[in-house]
Amino acid sequence: GSTFQTTQVFWFWSLIFFSVLLSDQQVEEVESGVESVEEGAESVLLPFKTTPELLGDAEVEWKDSRDRTVHVFENGSDQPEEQDRFYRNRTKMNEDRLRTGDLSLTLRHPTVRDRGEFRCLVWKKRDILRLKRVQLKVKGQCFCLPVSLTVCLFSFFFPSFRCSLFRLSIYIRNSYIGCLEGLGTVS
Repeated sequence: GSTFQTTQVFWFWSLIFFSVLLSDQQVEEVESGVESVEEGAESVLLPFKTTPELLGDAEVEWKDSRDRTVHVFENGSDQPEEQDRFYRNRTKMNEDRLRTGDLSLTLRHPTVRDRGEFRCLVWKKRDILRLKRVQLKVKGQCFCLPVSLTVCLFSFFFPSFRCSLFRLSIYIRNSYIGCLEGLGTVS
């Protein structure tokens, strides 16, 4: 459950911290960016360009804000078996990335569930060479208002269900706030 995931995140960041601490190379964090897209779009590009000389036998790993593996490039090829299943068949990197240094990630069919921070780490022999963060904002459609109106009307005509509907309305209200965040109207 969540304890396992918390432990996993702790060890991941501990590894990064100690890799940086023990490394004789300086990690360069590339300037962060923000990308916005409408839910239902064909794709969105999470940009990241670096120097091609850096790449050689480096590993490139994209992660999301929940620390799920979005895309891995290692030993000269993509590693789809290392991806979280949520991202399977939805990501693509530039074919010519080693020559151009373009490590941008294309995420197909973005949804509001994709919003949040994405990180790209470039590793070489356990040293982190580059770190890029991209904030993805996905504006989605919300169908919460018609549902809320239905709950209000139902509770008006059927008073015996008000207690259960009150709990349901709290859930819907919280979902509605989530929808507003997805629409970009609430920060």
